[in-house]
Amino acid sequence: MDAALAGPTRAPTIAIAVAAACLLGAEGIHTAVIAEHFTEWWAEGVFFLALSMLEGGLAAVLLLAPARPIAQAAVMASIATIAVWAWSRTTGLPIGPEAGYPEPVGRADVVATLLEALTAVALAPAILLNRLATRPPLGVSRTRGSTAAAVTAIALATAFGLAGADDHTHHTDHPPAAPINVAASPSRH
Repeated sequence: MDAALAGPTRAPTIAIAVAAACLLGAEGIHTAVIAEHFTEWWAEGVFFLALSMLEGGLAAVLLLAPARPIAQAAVMASIATIAVWAWSRTTGLPIGPEAGYPEPVGRADVVATLLEALTAVALAPAILLNRLATRPPLGVSRTRGSTAAAVTAIALATAFGLAGADDHTHHTDHPPAAPINVAASPSRH
């Protein structure tokens, strides 16, 4: 592998701090709903546990040793999570006890999804231009005020999302209609 792609690179520390804060915010929201998802279906609980661990781990590594492969992994994990969320809210996932039924959109999942999107937006330019910081963003920076403001805003958004985590429910009392991803039988006139 090319050393320039594997080693630390030079991006604005604010991008790394924002991405790490977003990952930690999404991780906090996902952690808050793990127990509920385990009660709904063990595989959902395992998914949210693994996702929380992944997001927290990526945030920690971004803060302590930013490198292009870590930033790429954070972007890919965020995009994949957004895709699963969109799928589950539009046509419903094809597996599990609620297969084929779209889940309701809630505050916590919208905030987590927005944080994941912001993670990708913050890191994409640095990845594309191969400019990730050579020093962790925890050091002194000329953009300290901007970084603090961004991280504070992310923390407030996370708190807002966490306040809605208790309202995150899946409805198992579906109407008898077919799920939307299954063809309905033609009606006769």
